Amino acid sequence: MSNRQDLLNALLRQNLYLFVRKVFATIDASQTFLPNWHIEVVCDWLMLAAGEGVNRLIITLPPRYLKSICASVALPAWILGRDPTARIICVSYTDELALKHARDCRKVMESSWYKRSFPGTRLSKKRSAVSDFETTRGGGRFTTSVAGSLTGRGGGYIIIDDPIKPQDALSKAVRRSINQWYDNTLRSRLDNKKTGVIILVMQRVHLDDLVGHVREKEFWHEIKLPAIAEEDETFTIWNEKDVGRKKGEALHPERDTLEMLEETRNLKGSFNFQAQYQQSPVPEAGNMIKRHWFHFYDVVPVAVRQADRIVQSWDPAISVSDTADWSVCTTWAIRGDDYYLIDVYRKRCDFLLTGKVIDENGEPLYQSQADKNGRRYCYYISKHLMNGARQNKDGWRLPAETLEGTVLVPLLDIFGCQSRLMDLLCLDNPSTASLSAKSWCD
Repeated sequence: MSNRQDLLNALLRQNLYLFVRKVFATIDASQTFLPNWHIEVVCDWLMLAAGEGVNRLIITLPPRYLKSICASVALPAWILGRDPTARIICVSYTDELALKHARDCRKVMESSWYKRSFPGTRLSKKRSAVSDFETTRGGGRFTTSVAGSLTGRGGGYIIIDDPIKPQDALSKAVRRSINQWYDNTLRSRLDNKKTGVIILVMQRVHLDDLVGHVREKEFWHEIKLPAIAEEDETFTIWNEKDVGRKKGEALHPERDTLEMLEETRNLKGSFNFQAQYQQSPVPEAGNMIKRHWFHFYDVVPVAVRQADRIVQSWDPAISVSDTADWSVCTTWAIRGDDYYLIDVYRKRCDFLLTGKVIDENGEPLYQSQADKNGRRYCYYISKHLMNGARQNKDGWRLPAETLEGTVLVPLLDIFGCQSRLMDLLCLDNPSTASLSAKSWCD
């Protein structure tokens, strides 16, 4: 029995994949570990980064495929077990997530099986905070969130795990902030710039996410594992075993079948699925709307007269100056999955809110104009002021530009063109719809 236990301990010290399986059972005993070749590939490359020769490593794979357990929980514990003097910095996009990974890692290192496997590594009682714990040999794991403070901190390993939330992927400001924090703060925390290791594991969310950013700066080893294989894949792992899959096969069929992945694609939309699940983000413009989706007609199709419903979409401008954007309304006839553009209204409208704003009596405000010193002024006024009764203090007389700006600017911030387009693409896969437009719209 002792020999078997000694052999198991030796295997856990040498093989990160076996170690991950033990870690999984320790931190989530309610779930069943589903073995798969992709986990072996991830662990194999993480072992290379923890050894020698690979000091810049990118691993991209879909959400919920064990990347955090492998990289943020198991790997730091495994490194510290083999070298209790190692100093590791772990980063995630929020404090809550970063602390969860830290708690799980510390739970592993406090387990009896870990102590048997790594008898030379013990946690210090002098520094035992979840976010910052050390070994008795001076090594340790420090946790922070993206853009968190790293003053006075350094390490031989930096592990970055999903640095950006998918919800923030379309924010240029958020992406720039994360990329600049990596360039100006995080990267400089390596104790040795030549031999220090940086590992970035994440689901892709945008062409200019951190993966896209760092690849332009220096060479990185990269392992890309899409949910559905885009080509035949073969990996040779530590025991000289070849693993992989054929083009079109799912990454982990026991977890997500092709049918389940297609349901996810339909739910999230092709734009999000291509990034988060296929690890191949596409540009925000250009590839999102393709010309071949559109067909053109001169004679109104019969389907228009048999439409299930007629829908109008308004995109109002907030100014009426000669250089302002146009206010546009498109009218669509919808028949099944086909959309027919039947009319376009395009004008610089003087009064965008006519009939849509009421006074304290529930009466709609009317439009009014006045010329003064050669300049035209536009107003929204109460009905009983229409006959020039301006001295009536009970009525409303509001400058059109002020009112429209007050109402429309916040709405455009909330329902920006880009966000509305993304929502549409997430709800309906445009490639399944036939969009028709009159030839004069070309």
